[in-house]
Amino acid sequence: MSPAQGPALVDTGAGISAIDELVADQYGFRKIGETRVTVANGVTETKPVYDAVLRITRYPRFSKLIKMVGLNLQAPQRIIAIIGRDVLASGSLHYEGKERRFSLDFS
Repeated sequence: MSPAQGPALVDTGAGISAIDELVADQYGFRKIGETRVTVANGVTETKPVYDAVLRITRYPRFSKLIKMVGLNLQAPQRIIAIIGRDVLASGSLHYEGKERRFSLDFS
């Protein structure tokens, strides 16, 4: 499996992290099964699940083996991954509403 790099969306509404299906296939992510997921528009679909090691560039010490659901993420968001609560649970998320920014802490 080659490393895939690109923008990700932090999504506190997502119970599990996701990877764009085309990116996962292009970079040789190992498909380990399938699962039923309900996506943002309320539709429930059967989607592939991949093993992945997630690294976040801003947090070089953060590296976690996770399972990621394969979704169609690139259009129109132009992201390759969603970081869900499965990952966020291992750290702290701080949102500064007036500044319109957030920070993560995985120490």
